[in-house]
Amino acid sequence: MIVLTGFTRYPIFYSSNGRRIIGYKSSDEKFNEYVYSIREPSVVVHTLADLRFRSRFVVFDKRIGKRAVNPFLKLREYVPYSMYVYPDDKPTETFSDAYCLGITLKGARTPVYVPLICLRMLTREEVDAFLRVATVKEVTVDRFTEFMRQLGIEVEKIKELPNNRSVLRISDPEVSDTYMVVVDSRGLVLDKNFCMEMAQPLYLPELIMLTRERKDIYVFSSFEYV
Repeated sequence: MIVLTGFTRYPIFYSSNGRRIIGYKSSDEKFNEYVYSIREPSVVVHTLADLRFRSRFVVFDKRIGKRAVNPFLKLREYVPYSMYVYPDDKPTETFSDAYCLGITLKGARTPVYVPLICLRMLTREEVDAFLRVATVKEVTVDRFTEFMRQLGIEVEKIKELPNNRSVLRISDPEVSDTYMVVVDSRGLVLDKNFCMEMAQPLYLPELIMLTRERKDIYVFSSFEYV
Protein backbone atom coordinates (compact mmCIF):
# COMPACT_ATOMS: atom_id res chain seq x y z
CA MET A 1 0.00 0.00 0.00
CA ILE A 2 1.18 3.52 -0.86
CA VAL A 3 -0.15 6.81 0.47
CA LEU A 4 0.23 10.47 -0.50
CA THR A 5 -0.08 12.91 2.36
CA GLY A 6 -0.14 16.71 2.37
CA PHE A 7 -1.18 17.15 -1.26
CA THR A 8 -4.93 17.17 -0.52
CA ARG A 9 -7.12 17.70 2.55
CA TYR A 10 -7.11 13.97 3.28
CA PRO A 11 -4.39 11.39 2.48
CA ILE A 12 -4.88 9.33 -0.68
CA PHE A 13 -4.40 5.56 -0.26
CA TYR A 14 -3.29 3.49 -3.27
CA SER A 15 -2.84 -0.20 -3.95
CA SER A 16 0.66 -1.67 -3.60
CA ASN A 17 1.40 -1.10 -7.30
CA GLY A 18 0.14 2.49 -7.17
CA ARG A 19 -2.33 2.04 -10.01
CA ARG A 20 -5.59 1.91 -8.02
CA ILE A 21 -6.94 4.45 -5.51
CA ILE A 22 -8.37 2.76 -2.43
CA GLY A 23 -9.72 5.83 -0.64
CA TYR A 24 -8.73 7.97 2.34
CA LYS A 25 -8.31 5.08 4.83
CA SER A 26 -7.17 1.47 4.93
CA SER A 27 -8.41 -1.51 6.94
CA ASP A 28 -5.28 -1.28 9.16
CA GLU A 29 -6.11 1.20 11.93
CA LYS A 30 -2.53 1.43 13.22
CA PHE A 31 -1.34 2.31 9.73
CA ASN A 32 -4.13 4.89 9.44
CA GLU A 33 -2.95 6.55 12.67
CA TYR A 34 0.62 6.54 11.38
CA VAL A 35 -0.40 8.17 8.09
CA TYR A 36 -2.61 10.83 9.67
CA SER A 37 0.23 11.86 12.00
CA ILE A 38 2.28 12.99 8.98
CA ARG A 39 1.52 16.58 7.96
CA GLU A 40 4.08 17.55 5.32
CA PRO A 41 3.69 16.56 1.64
CA SER A 42 5.17 13.05 1.60
CA VAL A 43 4.81 9.57 0.20
CA VAL A 44 4.24 6.77 2.72
CA VAL A 45 5.12 3.19 1.79
CA HIS A 46 3.58 0.17 3.51
CA THR A 47 4.03 -2.47 0.79
CA LEU A 48 5.17 -2.41 -2.84
CA ALA A 49 4.35 -5.05 -5.47
CA ASP A 50 4.13 -5.41 -9.25
CA LEU A 51 5.47 -1.92 -9.93
CA ARG A 52 5.39 -0.40 -13.39
CA PHE A 53 8.57 1.66 -13.46
CA ARG A 54 8.83 4.91 -15.39
CA SER A 55 12.00 6.87 -16.01
CA ARG A 56 12.21 10.56 -15.14
CA PHE A 57 14.76 13.30 -14.60
CA VAL A 58 14.10 14.66 -11.10
CA VAL A 59 15.26 18.28 -10.84
CA PHE A 60 15.05 20.96 -8.17
CA ASP A 61 14.56 24.68 -8.66
CA LYS A 62 13.81 27.24 -5.94
CA ARG A 63 10.95 28.74 -7.95
CA ILE A 64 9.02 25.54 -8.66
CA GLY A 65 10.40 23.07 -6.11
CA LYS A 66 11.14 19.46 -7.00
CA ARG A 67 9.72 18.29 -10.33
CA ALA A 68 9.97 15.26 -12.63
CA VAL A 69 10.83 15.84 -16.29
CA ASN A 70 9.78 12.99 -18.54
CA PRO A 71 12.20 11.63 -21.18
CA PHE A 72 10.67 13.69 -24.00
CA LEU A 73 11.35 16.87 -22.02
CA LYS A 74 8.04 18.00 -20.61
CA LEU A 75 7.86 19.29 -17.06
CA ARG A 76 4.87 17.48 -15.63
CA GLU A 77 4.87 15.84 -12.23
CA TYR A 78 5.30 16.91 -8.64
CA VAL A 79 7.86 15.02 -6.56
CA PRO A 80 7.39 14.66 -2.77
CA TYR A 81 10.39 15.80 -0.75
CA SER A 82 10.08 13.02 1.82
CA MET A 83 9.37 9.29 1.92
CA TYR A 84 8.23 7.41 5.03
CA VAL A 85 8.59 3.64 5.16
CA TYR A 86 6.12 2.24 7.70
CA PRO A 87 6.69 2.04 10.66
CA ASP A 88 9.79 4.32 10.66
CA ASP A 89 9.25 7.64 12.42
CA LYS A 90 11.88 9.51 10.41
CA PRO A 91 11.54 10.21 6.68
CA THR A 92 14.08 9.69 3.93
CA GLU A 93 14.65 12.50 1.45
CA THR A 94 13.65 11.51 -2.08
CA PHE A 95 16.19 11.70 -4.91
CA SER A 96 16.90 15.09 -6.40
CA ASP A 97 18.90 16.16 -9.47
CA ALA A 98 18.99 12.58 -10.69
CA TYR A 99 17.94 10.29 -13.54
CA CYS A 100 15.60 7.83 -11.83
CA LEU A 101 13.21 4.93 -12.12
CA GLY A 102 10.02 5.25 -10.12
CA ILE A 103 6.24 5.21 -10.21
CA THR A 104 3.59 7.79 -11.05
CA LEU A 105 0.56 8.27 -8.83
CA LYS A 106 -2.62 10.06 -9.84
CA GLY A 107 -2.82 13.27 -7.81
CA ALA A 108 -5.77 15.57 -7.26
CA ARG A 109 -4.70 17.89 -10.10
CA THR A 110 -1.21 16.91 -11.24
CA PRO A 111 0.42 13.46 -11.28
CA VAL A 112 2.95 12.80 -8.51
CA TYR A 113 6.18 10.98 -9.30
CA VAL A 114 7.90 8.84 -6.66
CA PRO A 115 11.59 8.20 -7.52
CA LEU A 116 12.73 4.82 -6.18
CA ILE A 117 15.97 3.93 -8.00
CA CYS A 118 18.73 6.37 -8.98
CA LEU A 119 20.38 5.52 -12.32
CA ARG A 120 22.68 8.55 -12.46
CA MET A 121 23.18 11.78 -10.54
CA LEU A 122 22.96 14.91 -12.68
CA THR A 123 25.45 17.76 -12.74
CA ARG A 124 24.26 21.32 -12.10
CA GLU A 125 24.81 22.10 -15.78
CA GLU A 126 22.56 19.19 -16.77
CA VAL A 127 19.84 20.20 -14.30
CA ASP A 128 19.86 23.78 -15.64
CA ALA A 129 19.61 22.46 -19.21
CA PHE A 130 16.58 20.33 -18.31
CA LEU A 131 14.89 23.29 -16.59
CA ARG A 132 15.45 25.56 -19.60
CA VAL A 133 14.22 23.09 -22.20
CA ALA A 134 11.45 21.24 -20.31
CA THR A 135 8.26 23.05 -21.30
CA VAL A 136 4.85 22.20 -22.72
CA LYS A 137 5.94 23.10 -26.26
CA GLU A 138 5.58 20.62 -29.09
CA VAL A 139 8.21 17.89 -29.01
CA THR A 140 10.64 18.12 -31.96
CA VAL A 141 14.13 16.89 -32.78
CA ASP A 142 15.22 20.55 -32.68
CA ARG A 143 14.28 20.74 -28.99
CA PHE A 144 16.50 17.76 -28.24
CA THR A 145 19.29 19.36 -30.28
CA GLU A 146 18.90 22.58 -28.28
CA PHE A 147 19.13 20.60 -25.03
CA MET A 148 22.34 18.86 -26.10
CA ARG A 149 24.00 22.06 -27.27
CA GLN A 150 23.37 23.61 -23.86
CA LEU A 151 25.53 20.78 -22.49
CA GLY A 152 28.38 21.53 -24.88
CA ILE A 153 27.48 18.57 -27.10
CA GLU A 154 27.98 18.99 -30.85
CA VAL A 155 25.05 17.62 -32.86
CA GLU A 156 24.85 17.26 -36.63
CA LYS A 157 21.85 15.98 -38.58
CA ILE A 158 23.57 14.05 -41.34
CA LYS A 159 20.60 12.37 -43.03
CA GLU A 160 16.80 12.45 -43.23
CA LEU A 161 15.11 9.04 -43.47
CA PRO A 162 11.55 8.06 -44.42
CA ASN A 163 8.83 8.12 -41.74
CA ASN A 164 10.18 11.26 -40.03
CA ARG A 165 13.41 9.64 -38.90
CA SER A 166 16.78 11.37 -38.67
CA VAL A 167 20.38 10.25 -38.36
CA LEU A 168 22.35 12.38 -35.89
CA ARG A 169 26.09 12.49 -35.30
CA ILE A 170 26.83 13.31 -31.65
CA SER A 171 30.13 14.47 -30.21
CA ASP A 172 30.02 14.70 -26.42
CA PRO A 173 33.17 15.87 -24.57
CA GLU A 174 32.16 13.56 -21.69
CA VAL A 175 32.21 10.44 -23.92
CA SER A 176 35.23 8.74 -25.48
CA ASP A 177 34.03 8.65 -29.12
CA THR A 178 31.70 10.40 -31.52
CA TYR A 179 28.65 8.25 -32.22
CA MET A 180 25.51 8.18 -34.36
CA VAL A 181 21.87 7.50 -33.59
CA VAL A 182 18.63 7.16 -35.52
CA VAL A 183 15.72 8.97 -33.86
CA ASP A 184 12.07 9.54 -34.74
CA SER A 185 10.27 12.89 -34.56
CA ARG A 186 9.64 12.41 -30.80
CA GLY A 187 13.33 11.84 -30.03
CA LEU A 188 12.92 8.08 -29.47
CA VAL A 189 16.16 6.24 -30.22
CA LEU A 190 15.52 3.60 -32.89
CA ASP A 191 19.11 2.51 -33.51
CA LYS A 192 22.69 3.44 -32.65
CA ASN A 193 26.18 2.63 -33.92
CA PHE A 194 27.79 1.61 -30.64
CA CYS A 195 27.57 -1.29 -28.23
CA MET A 196 25.12 -0.67 -25.39
CA GLU A 197 22.28 -2.86 -24.20
CA MET A 198 18.93 -1.12 -23.82
CA ALA A 199 16.42 -3.02 -21.68
CA GLN A 200 13.67 -0.69 -22.86
CA PRO A 201 13.27 1.96 -25.58
CA LEU A 202 15.12 5.16 -24.67
CA TYR A 203 14.60 8.77 -25.59
CA LEU A 204 17.62 10.78 -26.67
CA PRO A 205 18.17 12.59 -23.31
CA GLU A 206 18.21 9.20 -21.55
CA LEU A 207 20.79 7.83 -23.96
CA ILE A 208 22.91 10.96 -23.46
CA MET A 209 22.90 10.48 -19.67
CA LEU A 210 23.71 6.77 -19.88
CA THR A 211 26.61 7.27 -22.29
CA ARG A 212 27.94 9.99 -19.98
CA GLU A 213 27.74 7.57 -17.08
CA ARG A 214 29.63 4.93 -19.06
CA LYS A 215 32.13 7.42 -20.65
CA ASP A 216 33.90 4.77 -22.77
CA ILE A 217 31.94 3.31 -25.67
CA TYR A 218 32.79 0.96 -28.53
CA VAL A 219 31.67 2.37 -31.89
CA PHE A 220 30.98 -0.03 -34.77
CA SER A 221 33.04 0.37 -37.96
CA SER A 222 29.92 0.74 -40.14
CA PHE A 223 26.35 2.00 -39.80
CA GLU A 224 23.77 0.90 -42.37
CA TYR A 225 21.95 4.25 -42.48
CA VAL A 226 24.88 6.32 -43.82
